[in-house]
Amino acid sequence: MRNANACEVTRGGGDSLPNNEHIQSSHKKQGKDLFNVCYGSDVVQASFENFLMYKSYAVYFQKKLEAGSNVTLRFASNATVSVNKKFGELTSLGNNVYTITLLEDANDFQVYVKAPPTYKSFLPIYVTSALINGEEYCTNSVLGPIHNHPKTNDSTEQSITSKLSCGHRKVKHNQLITHGLEARSGDWPWHVGISSIHNSTFRYICGGSLVSDIFVLTAAHCVTKVGVPVLPEYLGISLGKTNLIGANENPQEREVFKIIVHEHFNHRKLDNDIALLKLTTPVIFNDYIQPVCMWSDRVNKTVPIGEITGWVVGWGFDQTDSLSPTLRTAHIPLVSDEICIKRKPTFYGSFLNGYKFCAGLINGTSVCNGDSGGGFVVFIPNEDSGITGSHDGVWFIRGIISLALSRENYKISVCDPNEYVIFTDVDKYDDWIKEHMK
Repeated sequence: MRNANACEVTRGGGDSLPNNEHIQSSHKKQGKDLFNVCYGSDVVQASFENFLMYKSYAVYFQKKLEAGSNVTLRFASNATVSVNKKFGELTSLGNNVYTITLLEDANDFQVYVKAPPTYKSFLPIYVTSALINGEEYCTNSVLGPIHNHPKTNDSTEQSITSKLSCGHRKVKHNQLITHGLEARSGDWPWHVGISSIHNSTFRYICGGSLVSDIFVLTAAHCVTKVGVPVLPEYLGISLGKTNLIGANENPQEREVFKIIVHEHFNHRKLDNDIALLKLTTPVIFNDYIQPVCMWSDRVNKTVPIGEITGWVVGWGFDQTDSLSPTLRTAHIPLVSDEICIKRKPTFYGSFLNGYKFCAGLINGTSVCNGDSGGGFVVFIPNEDSGITGSHDGVWFIRGIISLALSRENYKISVCDPNEYVIFTDVDKYDDWIKEHMK
């Protein structure tokens, strides 16, 4: 980031012993309590032999299946899986993935899961995907103490904001932040770093924003090659970091389970440059790791479009044209399409399509190479935020850093800090985000 600037990694916290408050029965089958293992799905459930250790359990599929049906299960870690040979043929596909072909019709079906002797966690080996004849029945795995998740009338917006207490800084500093300076620990607890992994080597590539305990919002071009999503196992997520290299207060690292790229993403024009990353295990919130709130209609009613100023952060290129070792920040205004296009009609006119917006100062303070995917976040004072429980106000994500104009006659493609930056407008993708976070 120029006079302002998205990564690294450490395995996050330990598991705690679940208590009976978290273990709520869904219903019984043959005298056994069944529990939901996937949010929003009554098809995939589980029965545990031992509530305290979760060393073994049975996965039940509450669905009528015909002979020849194919069931594919993926687990968060190594497990021993078995089925009744009379009813199904089991095949291991590697990487904790198993497929079962049914040999007979079944009104329901069960798979037995057992942890290896070396497994020490007090939590189960989670089901992270359950495909039945190619249809996914576990888009959002229960990655915590297993319990029944009742249906609610709350909107997705409410679940993303109020219930997560999003958009709050937990660390308070006395000094004011000056644009273009280094960020301090805890200033941007939702900002994450995205790295590519090759031969156990991590290479920082982009930024992103934590929007729940298991989803990261970023730019589609950060996680694709020629428009095609990279394999999830080739990405690593760093949270709670201020220093790209070196010590940090309380960082965590997560792997990516699923990459959700907008179905109409165009890698040439960067149309619909938005993606969600579903993590393999949930983040543990602390003072340095918190989710940002999603932009909403109620915020639009509070803040006129012409008065929006936001903050961008990242580890992107600084004045030396190299990645900044420390997270940097800049405060920039949202600029109207008219002003932006007037400055460079050919460039900005070809990208501003109603789903993007311009922002910047054109004074040398700007985002740059490596900042892509990070958020444009806006602070709304408490009395205007519509979110209860905040002390001073709430932070909302309005944009995702998408692209910037390159400097002319430069030996490599490097951003021009004296031009506006184009952002994906998160507000325009509200329904898409909610749908894929279900």
